[in-house]
Amino acid sequence: MDGIDATDHYLDPKNGPPPSLLVVILDTNPSSWARLSPTLPLGDALSALQIFINAHLAISPTNQTVVLASHIDRVAWVFPSPPNGPSAATNGAAFPSGALPPLQAANKYHPFAVLEATITASLADLFANTSPEAVARAYSATQVAGALGLALNYINRQQALARPGGEANKPNTAPGADDLGAKALLTSRILVLSASSDLSAQYSNIMSSMFTAQRLGVAIDVLTLAGKMVFLQQAADATNGVHMALPESEPGGKGPSPRSAALLQFLMMAYLPDATARKALVSPGAGEVDFRTECFCHQRVVDMGFVCAICLSIFCEPPSGNICLSCDNPLTLPPKYNVKPAVVPRKKKAKRKRPADGNGVGSGVATPADVSTPTA
Repeated sequence: MDGIDATDHYLDPKNGPPPSLLVVILDTNPSSWARLSPTLPLGDALSALQIFINAHLAISPTNQTVVLASHIDRVAWVFPSPPNGPSAATNGAAFPSGALPPLQAANKYHPFAVLEATITASLADLFANTSPEAVARAYSATQVAGALGLALNYINRQQALARPGGEANKPNTAPGADDLGAKALLTSRILVLSASSDLSAQYSNIMSSMFTAQRLGVAIDVLTLAGKMVFLQQAADATNGVHMALPESEPGGKGPSPRSAALLQFLMMAYLPDATARKALVSPGAGEVDFRTECFCHQRVVDMGFVCAICLSIFCEPPSGNICLSCDNPLTLPPKYNVKPAVVPRKKKAKRKRPADGNGVGSGVATPADVSTPTA
């Protein structure tokens, strides 16, 4: 029986898919969630998010998850405990201080109960330490660019630790390490739950994070809860991620909000498959991608602009003195680029007018008179 048991097949991790790391970036702008509360309360969104994360962790015992809060003035580490915190060694295996598990947690799977308690306690502490003045200053802003940078930094370290030897500071010089067809030791992806729409000031940082994610092979998934995120849509398209927008619904009615039920369905059906499973699936999408960019001078989304030949900065109009605002390089503009074209009027043909007395110059041929038909 030992010879045909084949238990080693299940114990060998090389035969299964690689571990999957999911980093969730949650937009926690209080003003944005206040506007969404009639159709999508924050509590319902957190419940759907926790179910989604539990499903990700239940797929494989080697799967990992991280939750970051993109707040109005900072990026907060929600789950697990901060890497430099006192409970970092447990990796979220213990309940946070001050957040005792409820009585019904005894019947829950322990990692799920820890996840729920940690997220609830971390977000409660985050909102408690947010002043009304900070909310008023950043009405519709959120630190998505900083959250993407922190997520990519963490993913890069985890991918380095997953290499043979586990040395994070040592470059991967193994044969075929940069081969796109090589089997990954850790697949990673980022899911952004966006509730704000003002990201114009973070365009450069978001584009830098997009290029970094491309280099690391990390997909950036975006689920837009409100507004239109042009730059995040471009990041999702460039990194082979999924970008979708939650449909709108009318407030009111009894029972749970339709958007709350739709949020869970979107998360489970479109965003649960990892990079390994997506190779055999047709990923959904939001259709056409808006590839317009933003000018560096006024943060406007433009179709056409002036581009610096040195640093590729884009301007909606030439800056003062024709000097690039980013690299101080003189901009070369075509001569008379701002001169309105002179329109030459077309010559009008003179029309011949017949005098009133009928003695004017004519063609010399008289108009034939009516001729009656002869009768017999």
